[in-house]
Amino acid sequence: MKFFSIVLICDDKHFKYTNVTITSVIKNSNPKFHYEFNILSEYISPKNQAKAQKQLAKYRNVSIKFIELKNIDKSKFFLNFYFPVSTYYRFYIPEVFKDYDRILYLDGDLIVDYDISELAEMDFEDKLAICCPSPYIHNIIKNGGTEKFPISYFKETLGIENPAEYFNTGVMAYNLKKINEKNLFSKFFEALEHIKEPKLLDQDILNSVFSQNGGVKLISQKYNNTRGFKITHNRLIINRIKRFFRIMDKDKLFYIYHYVGKNKPWNTKRPDDILFYFYAKKSPFYKEILKENQQKTKKKT
Repeated sequence: MKFFSIVLICDDKHFKYTNVTITSVIKNSNPKFHYEFNILSEYISPKNQAKAQKQLAKYRNVSIKFIELKNIDKSKFFLNFYFPVSTYYRFYIPEVFKDYDRILYLDGDLIVDYDISELAEMDFEDKLAICCPSPYIHNIIKNGGTEKFPISYFKETLGIENPAEYFNTGVMAYNLKKINEKNLFSKFFEALEHIKEPKLLDQDILNSVFSQNGGVKLISQKYNNTRGFKITHNRLIINRIKRFFRIMDKDKLFYIYHYVGKNKPWNTKRPDDILFYFYAKKSPFYKEILKENQQKTKKKT
């Protein structure tokens, strides 16, 4: 059986939502692979750990590990908007998993709606990582920049020679062997010393360091779709039929659906939230998610 190692980062409060991402991976898993989920966090409660362990115990080809980060100096990390400090924990992946050759990182606000096992073997082509472009940044670059994001920010501040290669960090296959050969772990923190207020936080730092040390391989947006679609019950039914008969649909609009931005399907009514709840219902945290969502809705009214 082939090995597929995946890392996700979250705090205890948001683990319930990260579990929905994990659930979506499992429901579209390839039986020829063993899926190892690694949860990188400062703390996940024993109760939440036990719930996830019980959920995955029924699968022969799935396992989960909880890895605790200790003595994190949070003063190093610049924050803005609504992002938690844990967004920067991606910097620690090369150090924590230094004995691995590769690992797939997934954000905890996305849904995997297809078999993505090919990301466990896709050729890096001597690049540091495999990622998808950022449509948001690409549109800015295409239009010559904005007041908030002038071209000079990407070229001069971040040191990206070709800003059109800017990538979204929500889905990243890390070439850990090459990354550690270049000692990028320390370079992430060095970059924070001179890029003191990165506009898009750790994503800017990762783009800066990776672009200056070998670059990344950009692949189809299907693997990290950040554009919104109206998702209907009919689409879910068709997907379910294809999944049951293991029909591989290469014409799908997306393999991974990424809920970028502040408004998530669990705290805001969205035309695409049906996809999230399709998998949330299969998670042992479903009732907690509903309860928390209802409480937030009451506070808004």
